[in-house]
Parts: sequence; C-alpha cells; structure tokens
Amino acid sequence: MKAESVTDEGGERLLDITRHYSQNLAGLMLEIFALYNLSRTLHVSFDMDEVFHTVEKQMKETLGISEFSIMLLDDDNDTLSVWRANSNHHDAMKDITFEVGEGVCGAVAKTGQTIAIQDVRKDERFLFYKGAHKNVGSFFSAPLKTGNGKTFGVFNVSMESPNAFKEKDMLVFNAVASHVAQAMESSKIFTESVKRSITDELTGLYSKRYFMDILGKEFSNASRLGGFFALLLMDIGKQNLVASAGAKAMDGIIKKVAQTLKKNTRHGDVIARYDGYRIAALLPGANKDSAKIVANKFQTAVNGNVFVPGDEGGTGKLSIMFGCACFPKDGDRPDDVLGKAISALDSAWNLNGDTLRFVSA
Repeated sequence: MKAESVTDEGGERLLDITRHYSQNLAGLMLEIFALYNLSRTLHVSFDMDEVFHTVEKQMKETLGISEFSIMLLDDDNDTLSVWRANSNHHDAMKDITFEVGEGVCGAVAKTGQTIAIQDVRKDERFLFYKGAHKNVGSFFSAPLKTGNGKTFGVFNVSMESPNAFKEKDMLVFNAVASHVAQAMESSKIFTESVKRSITDELTGLYSKRYFMDILGKEFSNASRLGGFFALLLMDIGKQNLVASAGAKAMDGIIKKVAQTLKKNTRHGDVIARYDGYRIAALLPGANKDSAKIVANKFQTAVNGNVFVPGDEGGTGKLSIMFGCACFPKDGDRPDDVLGKAISALDSAWNLNGDTLRFVSA
C-alpha cells in the first residue's frame, strides 16, 4: 500500500508538472500567434490611426494588456508627447510631455534602450505621467526606432500590480514595439509618398493631376445630388512680368502667390497649380456671384502680400486675371466647364488692370 501511495504521489506530481508546462506552452503559442497576427495586420495598414487601433485590439484581446501608450518625439527631437493611449486614460494623458532624458520615457528616448521597472514606487525616475496616471505598479518602456536605428518615440506598457512582468512578457512587449515602429515608419513613408504624388513641388498646392481627379469626383457628386460648383482659373500675368522680374524670380512670385491664396481658401475648396503660371480653384456650392467674391478676396490678399518689380526700379502690385465657369450652367461635362473657364480667363486679359479682372462664362 505504501509503495502504491508513493507511486500515486509521483504520478500526481508528474501530472502537475505536465499541466504546468502545457499551460505555459499554450500561453507561449498564443503570444506567438498574437505577434504573427499583429505583424500581418500592421504590415498592410498605412493609416496611423488604424495602426493604433490594431495594436489596442491585439494587446487587449490576445495579450491581456489594456494599459499602454505611444509617445512621439517632436520635429526637433527634444520633447516627447502622448500620441495615443488606451481609451481609459487618453484624455488625462493627452497633454503630457517629457523632455528627452526626463523620467523613464525621456530616458528611453535619449538612450534608445528599453527600461522595465517591476515596482515603480522604488524607482524615482518614474513620474506617474506627471500625476496624470497614478494607478501604476509595474512599467515597461521600449524605444520606437526607424529602420536605420533612429529613435522617434517610445512604446509604454503599465500594470496596476508591482512585479507583474515576467521575462517572456518583456520579450513580447519588445517585439510589439518593433512591429509598431515598422508599421508607423511605413505609414509615414506612404503618407509622404502620396503627398508628393498629389502636390506641386514648387508651390505646395495640389498638382493638376490631383485637381482633375477631384474635379471629376465633384462633377459626379453634383450630378447625382443636384448640386453645383464654380471653377475659377487664375493667371498671375507672366507675360507682363517676366521681362522685368526675370524667369527665375517668377518662380518666387508664383510661390508667394500660391501661399497667399492657400491661406485665404475657404474650407472645402480645392486649389491647385494648373500649369505654368496658372492656378485653379474648385469651389463646391458656389455660383458666379460667390466665385467673384472669392476672386476679390484673393486679389485683396495678394495686394497686401505680393509685390513685383515696378517702373523705375520700384515695386508694384500684382494684378491677377480670373476666369470663371459654373456647373451646371456652363456645361454638363467637366471638360466643358473647364473649357469655358479657360475662354473666360483669356478674355480677362482685355480688362483694365485697375479693376478686378474677372470674367465669367
């Protein structure tokens, strides 16, 4: 009986050990799957908000972590600010900033090295997000790095209880930070690539290609919903200026004009460099009268900000030519409306420069 008892006890112990390792293995496999799923999802996302929501969902549902934040460095790489945090604490933490080297997050940003604190009350570097989030026992912060190793932010995980992190947890958190950094860098590169493809390099306005695409979409929406819009073409008068200003100086002039017009554009309007020294503006919901008001606003703004070579070495004001056509009054296709605007712009050259040189189709 005694031998049987020993055998039974040994069997139970072996079974307990087996259960223990099976549970650990199952947990490890689940975490590996979570990382794989996170990586697969993030690598097809080019939207920064989508990156965060994906991380939030995976961290909470698969890894059981609901307390985390992402902080990013400013353009000067001097200050960290909270870009996103889990929904429970985002409002309280959104205005918190750390100088590089300040607190745990600032130290991670400065050194590029991960810091894990099992009991934050024993580490004076931890500042509880400057009092914005006090219910923290354990804290983990990893750097977010670009592909060439430059730190651009930090990824933080916190737990309410002290000594809450296991060694494998920190390996997982580091892996998550790496995936997040890769996704955010890809998103930034993609966004910048898209911006370059739709933006005119000299003026910073939208490109003609993008403008024509938006014009087509606005035409479709207006046709379907019974809406209307005005198309305003502008010419800054190259042929009157190039002789006195010089071709090189003209680039500076149109750039200044573009910046001025952009600052005075209504919300929802689209302004682009059409070609050469001509600029186009799409004004949804506008008719000829309201387009003329916009043209007058543009000319007034340019009068106060852009000056060109004048007579006897002085400076003068720049007179813009405006040509306007409207949908559906002036055509039932985008090309028809555009053609009418071009014809109206040509006619504007015949107007006296002392008045608003605006012609509508």
